[in-house]
Amino acid sequence: MKQRWFTLQHLLLAAATFLLVIFTTWITISGGIQPTALPQQSGQQALALVQGKIAGLLYHGMVTLPALVIFWSSALGLGWWVQDQWLPDHRARRVVRLGIGLGLMLLLTMLAGWAGLLNAWTAWFLCAPGVWIAAWKIADRKRRGLLDIERWPNPPWTMTFCLIPATFMLIAAICPPGTLWSVEAFGYDTLAYHLQLPKEWIASGSITPLPHNVYSHLPSLVESGYMTTAADAWQHAGWPFMPVRFFMSPPPCSLLQLFGKAAS
Repeated sequence: MKQRWFTLQHLLLAAATFLLVIFTTWITISGGIQPTALPQQSGQQALALVQGKIAGLLYHGMVTLPALVIFWSSALGLGWWVQDQWLPDHRARRVVRLGIGLGLMLLLTMLAGWAGLLNAWTAWFLCAPGVWIAAWKIADRKRRGLLDIERWPNPPWTMTFCLIPATFMLIAAICPPGTLWSVEAFGYDTLAYHLQLPKEWIASGSITPLPHNVYSHLPSLVESGYMTTAADAWQHAGWPFMPVRFFMSPPPCSLLQLFGKAAS
């Protein structure tokens, strides 16, 4: 007998997922936004978008989603190609291809930044090959029927509990640095290092050590990713919102999954 793709388990899991995400979101921002911690100019932009709290966060997550999808699609495509060439039989191939692709994307953007070639046009150019490979691979799997919804497995109930840390990470990524919790001096490390360096690099036209910021002498793979997304056309929200465009949560989660499988 052919298994039905939609069951009561799917419906109950979807309802539990919705309620858990809303509850976790409320817990995350129940202390409110901290407007006094915001810089003057960028803080006014940030506060204008997050006044609605949950509604404002969801709004900003949606308007920055296109840049996020393009960047991660490119990483997926590059990793898919590398995995097919050298790791075709890896047991965690879905996890590996995303991690490898992210590493390649960050390396390419850092090299382009060092060469002084990273701008709005080259940022799109660097993403194009990976996006094309990902689209071709997904279309091929769709054509062979591998993505038919009838083939999807029934999700386990334990998946619901993974939404608690996932939602915390999502809300923390959407909120402007320095506005959520009074940690790290209200996001001083993020505002003075992780986001400040890409801002100055774009102004100077290249990734180069800065005499007034010792962190700029370190390898800056993550910061080059911020620089890539900042070089595109979606800068309307201002620099405090850059983390949501990059959203670095999948790689560490993937590593935890690999370590868990190895330990078991």
